[in-house]
Amino acid sequence: MWQALHCALATSSPGPGFRGTGESAIAARPPYHILVNNAGTNRTSPFLEVKVEDFDLVMNLNLRAAFFMAQAVARGLAAGGEKGSIINMSSQMGHVGAAIRSVYCASKWAMEGMTKAMAVDLAPYGIRVNTIGPTFIETSLASRYLAEPEFKAAVLSTLLSVGAEAGT
Repeated sequence: MWQALHCALATSSPGPGFRGTGESAIAARPPYHILVNNAGTNRTSPFLEVKVEDFDLVMNLNLRAAFFMAQAVARGLAAGGEKGSIINMSSQMGHVGAAIRSVYCASKWAMEGMTKAMAVDLAPYGIRVNTIGPTFIETSLASRYLAEPEFKAAVLSTLLSVGAEAGT
């Protein structure tokens, strides 16, 4: 029987993210065999203008909450001797850099490294850990950027040229 748990993580303050309520909810149930860590946010600004509050908010949701959510799920699996899969939603920005996205890029690069380390640590328990790193997807987070014609044209141009190089 499949079970799902939706954890709405607050993005309005640079608080602890997942710790506490989310951990208790996970620990109170049988182990989850699949986790899709899909929470994320972005606060864009040039590197020289990044505010501490924006840095903390992005890192707390994109990295810290993902770390502790995965840890809680992995603890349940390991304690029950069960295998599972943790999928962290990363981004192409975890592999490249981009103007006005230094904090977002840093959070996704960190997620990529965290995922690799988790995969090594959790492999003996039969827990697989991977990332999915999509490019721009028209979500509520990306919509305000993609609404700007120049930005959208630049994104599409880059995607089309990469696709052409790959032979697609």
